[in-house]
Amino acid sequence: MDVTIDKMETEQEKILKKMALYFTAIFFIAAGARHFMMPEFYMLMMPNFLPIPLALIYLSGFLKILGGIGLMNLNTRVLSAWLLMLVLLVALPGHVYLWTNNIELPDKFHPSWLLLLRIPLQFLLIAWMYMFSKNPKAYS
Repeated sequence: MDVTIDKMETEQEKILKKMALYFTAIFFIAAGARHFMMPEFYMLMMPNFLPIPLALIYLSGFLKILGGIGLMNLNTRVLSAWLLMLVLLVALPGHVYLWTNNIELPDKFHPSWLLLLRIPLQFLLIAWMYMFSKNPKAYS
């Protein structure tokens, strides 16, 4: 009887891991698409010292979409996870800039206190991508 329960739990874990993978992939695809739909929103995050801010916004959006799509394929999962870790790391100064300069975002869904939470969220997402890169078959 214990063997059956263990097997059921293993199947449940597989399903949950696969759901987490696809949710994460869709999250990054949607986040990347948002860069193209609302570039003015992301312009607020761009520190003044960065050149060609609009091109960087589109590039980061494209890379998030590419990474999200790549997560769904076992053959590209590790590379995509590392790509997304890099994008998240490179975007971190933008989140710090937003918070340290008290920049108000134009929509009511991003109160100023939420800006501070975006910083640790970046690290959590990086850790999540690292898990995908270390054991890519566990999420298939």
